[in-house]
Order: sequence, then C-alpha cells, then structure tokens
Amino acid sequence: CEDYKGASIMYEVYNAEGRKTDQVSDLQAIIAYGRIGEVKKASEVYQIAERRYKDRFPKQLDHAMIHVFVETDLMHAADMLFKKIKHSADIMIFNTMFRAYAQQGKLEDFENLMTYLETETPLQPAARTKEAVEILRGALERQGRMDEKHVQERLDELRRCVNRARSRRMRSKELRFMPTPRGPPKRE
Repeated sequence: CEDYKGASIMYEVYNAEGRKTDQVSDLQAIIAYGRIGEVKKASEVYQIAERRYKDRFPKQLDHAMIHVFVETDLMHAADMLFKKIKHSADIMIFNTMFRAYAQQGKLEDFENLMTYLETETPLQPAARTKEAVEILRGALERQGRMDEKHVQERLDELRRCVNRARSRRMRSKELRFMPTPRGPPKRE
C-alpha cells in the first residue's frame, strides 16, 4: 500500500511543479488512487486525461477507471462509464465487467452483456465467449447455483460461435487469394 501512496504523491508533485504527465503516469495515478481508496482523485485524474487526449484516448485508462469502480463496489459508476465506452471497448474491459456482474450476482446483466458482445462487436468469439463462460461457471459455483445445463448451453454456444468465425475467416482468405481477372490475354 505504501507504493501506491508514493505513486499518488509523485503525481501530485508533478502537477504542483507544472510538469506535463504522460499516459503512463496518468494510468499509474488512477491505479494508485484506486488502491488506496481515493476514488474521487482517481476520477479527477481520469477526467483531466480525458480532456488532454480528446481524439486518441488510451483504452488502458478506461480499463483502469472501470477497475477502480468495480473494486470499490461502485457498480453504478462502472456501468455508466462502460455504457459510454462500450462501442470502442476491448476484450479486457468486457472481461472486467463480466467478473463484476458475476461477483455481484447480477446474472441478468451478465447475460445481456454476453448477448451484446456476441451480436454487436467485432471481437474474436473464441476469446470472449470462453472467458465469459469460465467467469460464469465460477460465479455460479460460488453462489451454490451451479446449473450444469446452463453452463453446457454456453459451451455449445461457444463451439458454434467459433465454428462460424472460422468459416468466415476461411472464406475471406479464399477471396483474398483468388486471382483477379486482368482482362483478355495480350495477342502478339
């Protein structure tokens, strides 16, 4: 915990001296403030970074802020931020939300997020569904609600999803490597 206090103090010293911080120091400050329970300061750093990196906002900062909200049981704030960024979220952010919903026992929200992920995003299905099923299985075991039929349905869905993705990838590769017609052959 002392390391995190030190990181948060260094961030404040940099700001007091008027030095510009970079993405790494912003990320470390958000993580440090979150670990020592200073959610308000972490949120301030996030907002400052949001203004600084308007067009190219790093996803790591989104992930760190959602993680801070989840770790401090501020699920409403995590949901609000996630809804704002979910159109550009990566698999790490989705997995953090899966874990949060599973730990909180919000299996309906978990299912809704799973459906959104499978239908509306271009992320790789093997990584997303397998990770989500494992998180769901762990949550059900902890709650004593291990429904093997439900988990088996998700695993079957994973297999179908992976097979569809493979066939799409194979079709796109075939189309990419097909020779293109270049007109009639030249006559000599």
